[in-house]
Amino acid sequence: MANFNEFLSRANLIDQNIQNEMFTWDGPDGKKSRIDRVLVNLEWLNLWPDAVLIAGNKNTSDHNPLIWGKKSLFWGPKPFRFFNGWFEFPRFLEVCKQLWCSYDIHGYAAHVVLNKCKLLKKDLKKWSVENGVKNKLELASLECYIYDLKKTQEVRNLVPFEVSKLIDFKARYKSLQRQENRKKMLQSRVNWLRFGDKNTKFFHNMARIKNNASVIAGLQIGEVWCENPAQINHMYWACSVSSLRPKKLFN
Repeated sequence: MANFNEFLSRANLIDQNIQNEMFTWDGPDGKKSRIDRVLVNLEWLNLWPDAVLIAGNKNTSDHNPLIWGKKSLFWGPKPFRFFNGWFEFPRFLEVCKQLWCSYDIHGYAAHVVLNKCKLLKKDLKKWSVENGVKNKLELASLECYIYDLKKTQEVRNLVPFEVSKLIDFKARYKSLQRQENRKKMLQSRVNWLRFGDKNTKFFHNMARIKNNASVIAGLQIGEVWCENPAQINHMYWACSVSSLRPKKLFN
């Protein structure tokens, strides 16, 4: 197996995971093995990022046919991503408080909190886009102001009022630049680039390989291979609730 893995590494090939079976061959005396494999390269994964490999039924053969499928499951809405850089924006907490208090929702406490969080998420996304546009316009204006004052400084000495303005413009420019840099850092996952490989293409390829290997296209429920997210969620919560029930320790 070590030689096979070394061959894959040298040939830049990926051994595609099979979603619903651990073995693809049944031999005599109950022997099992995964001797049927599908090897792909990064170019293929880039062309077909949603492809998953599924083992079909053996029927009369002792091998499972391997079938390509597509992972198009919807497991629900994506989690809301909060940017730490938002705290550096002036009046951010005040904006959140005003939005939260403006929602007129009635009912029991959990219902109110849940629906207010949904509305706040939507409004914060909109606020982030609008504020980002304003920041870019303000940065461009500040660059012009700073440039003009520096050009003036080359011709004559600045008066105290102009010196004060230049200091304020530079401080505000640095603050906005820091906000933009933090936003870009969080969006582009620079933490990985700082501590890992600097090659962006390599990073995306490794992330795609990892995602392709860990994707769950379905689950085996009893004797049935299920790819319906609603049924899988129902079975998951049913098993979770049953595992949380108190067990009888003594007769």
